[in-house]
Amino acid sequence: MQESISPLGLRRRFCAYIVDLIVVTALLIVFSIALSFSWSLAFFVSFAFVTQVLFWFYSALCESSRWQATIGKRLFGMKVIDQKGSRISFLRASVRFWSKLLSAASLWWGFFMIAWTENKQGLHDKISDTLVVKRVSTK
Repeated sequence: MQESISPLGLRRRFCAYIVDLIVVTALLIVFSIALSFSWSLAFFVSFAFVTQVLFWFYSALCESSRWQATIGKRLFGMKVIDQKGSRISFLRASVRFWSKLLSAASLWWGFFMIAWTENKQGLHDKISDTLVVKRVSTK
């Protein structure tokens, strides 16, 4: 059953990102406490790396799962699909995540593109050939 595709804009996607940031931060705090890290410079360098890897794994796993969304996207009624409306693979979700570095490196223009492109795609969406759309519940 093909559903109508309704791409979602910047504001709603940003709110979902904030929720996901809270989820990943909570996981990192639990991880840090569990391993009893000392608060040194080496810790902060490794913490930044671990944060990126954890955020990548969380995002790619969730977006390629049956949910097709991270917890934040799911709370805001979104899902990530390919151009044909299908669920994306873990590899495509990974490309989508890591290409967000280009969106950020372009002084955030890669994210702001969402506001004016036809299908509300950021640079990372265009690179990975994905859309973020309204999730339609089927009962």
